[in-house]
Amino acid sequence: MATLFVSPQSSADYMAPLLERGAFGVSYERIKALEPAGLSNQMEATFYTFVGRQDLAATLQDIPESQSCLTDDETTRLTPASSWLSDVVADHKVLMFNENHFRIEARVFVASQLEMLKSAGFTHIGFEAFQADLADSEELSPAHGFYTQEPTFSALIRQAQAMGFQVFSYESTRAIAEGESAFEVRERTQATNILSQIEQANEDARFVIFAGWDHIAEAAKGPDELRWMAARLKERSAIDPFTIDLTSCGYAGSDSALANSGMVLVDDTNHARVTGQYRGLVDAQIHLPLPGSDSLKTGFYRQTLGNPVVIADELRLSDEPVLVRAYQHDTDEVAYDQVLLYPGEHFPLYLAPGHSYLLLSYTADGSIVGELEYNELADIQP
Repeated sequence: MATLFVSPQSSADYMAPLLERGAFGVSYERIKALEPAGLSNQMEATFYTFVGRQDLAATLQDIPESQSCLTDDETTRLTPASSWLSDVVADHKVLMFNENHFRIEARVFVASQLEMLKSAGFTHIGFEAFQADLADSEELSPAHGFYTQEPTFSALIRQAQAMGFQVFSYESTRAIAEGESAFEVRERTQATNILSQIEQANEDARFVIFAGWDHIAEAAKGPDELRWMAARLKERSAIDPFTIDLTSCGYAGSDSALANSGMVLVDDTNHARVTGQYRGLVDAQIHLPLPGSDSLKTGFYRQTLGNPVVIADELRLSDEPVLVRAYQHDTDEVAYDQVLLYPGEHFPLYLAPGHSYLLLSYTADGSIVGELEYNELADIQP
């Protein structure tokens, strides 16, 4: 099923009760009332990613998700993504990844590659998900966007900033004039904003771009021959970005698998094989692990945030669902992690060691059930 376009601002409006005051039930009711049904399902999947329940997102019908792309082709082999990526990015000024907004594995994978990318000379990282127009002196934070407030996305941003990447927004925030195409304006403006960042940076600066789905397509796509952001950037500059699809291919993980790992199907010349809708439109595909039947039910990807922390009884209700959030005292106002618990469930939060947290739990209407101070001790070094 094709995804239905809904602007980040519209999505934020539906999710505002959840994001602003923990009122998960109010947001859920708004989402379930959306039409058509496909849009409601897609927004429901997005909702579940925000509240730490990727397992529930996976139960929804007609939601795009990764599939096995492996074949019995003897001319290809699987190789670890990290070592392959470090080899192929050496000569590229612009590297683009895409993600499925209804899933979080791409966010976790890109975060795991930041150290390698920094060592390879990449200096900037741009996100489409920021929505705010900021003063030049103001630093972007996860609170300035919509998808950016999901815990693994906010962790990606914070990690990039801590490592010294210049984090920037390339999203279009301009109003759509009467008679204009919202698609045309958005794709053209995104390309313009990225090129502006490149022109303002030092000559040796290198850029990582994190986008949704088709934005990284380097040529016209589909029967309507839609020209997305990457295609427009190529047309207007001498830059040929190296584009990697993270949305199409997956393989079954297990409890012992690294949630932030990946594999690449390559030929004898180390070129990645691209299948499906992005064949001929991107340079590579990376296969990401998917939770298997024996995988951690809600925490397969969230475990990359830190250590599992059991949620105390005083933050629960015996007969109602609650949303439990952890706010790290030395970061911004976006929750470090959160999980929606139904009666009888005992899924943990995942918290980075060496920090103190305020834990808050909410009912469906945003009323506070309880709060608790928590210190996650630093890991002891041998």
